[in-house]
Amino acid sequence: MKTINKALAGISILACVLAGGAISPASALDIDSHDSSNSKENSDSSTQQLPPPRTVEVWQVQNKAVANRNWKNLGQQIALCAIGTANSTCTITRGKQATVTVQTGLGMSTSAASAQLGLSAGSAVTVSVACTSPPLPAGRIYRAYAVGTRYSYNIRYVRTFGFVVQADQTGGPYYAFTPDSSSIYCV
Repeated sequence: MKTINKALAGISILACVLAGGAISPASALDIDSHDSSNSKENSDSSTQQLPPPRTVEVWQVQNKAVANRNWKNLGQQIALCAIGTANSTCTITRGKQATVTVQTGLGMSTSAASAQLGLSAGSAVTVSVACTSPPLPAGRIYRAYAVGTRYSYNIRYVRTFGFVVQADQTGGPYYAFTPDSSSIYCV
């Protein structure tokens, strides 16, 4: 027990010195004089245990880059119109909504990924442009899709237990999309 107390005293002294504090040689030596294996009070305090290690999980967005500044998001249709009469046109008016999207993986939440990317997943962007179809055959559907910036990135997941790394994975690429309010793709 005396050896453990000396080791802990050495660590305490080192920590105090590293933190910029001062400790007198007398107080450092005084630790030994209080060590008594017959004393109930000292034996209880010397058997205190460190808190148990805990599991810590961390997700990090890495390598964010612009993949395409004028990406036609064919997965995000914002409006459509149908041609009723042959050789007629239809117009998709402005004011339609497009949505910011963020992909995730490895257990990372969408809100955490959005925050690290500096985006707001699920928020709506109002499109301020319209488009009119050319003359089309009857029954044809004319569609408008969101256009905007597409980002690519990776996600890193690390799980530790105490000081032991239990998992360290990187996945991707994942993609995020921010619509441009002044552009749509109509076809």
